[in-house]
Amino acid sequence: MKLTIKEGEAQPIDCPKCQDKMGYGVSDYLKTHYSTYRNADGSFDCGQYSDFQPVIHRGKTAVCANCNTKLAFWVERE
Repeated sequence: MKLTIKEGEAQPIDCPKCQDKMGYGVSDYLKTHYSTYRNADGSFDCGQYSDFQPVIHRGKTAVCANCNTKLAFWVERE
């Protein structure tokens, strides 16, 4: 069984690549909308992301904040 920590707890083990505790990251999968605006002649004017980005999946896989290597523990998130 894989080690699990709560989000915000200290990194429990060293990174297998860096051999240090440089911090960890967890990624979420979001649904995003991007709008493109054009000038009257069709040339690009600007673009913007929507204010609301719902979460499709909350991640639990930890990666090293230094080298992005997958770490051997999961992060429990609320």
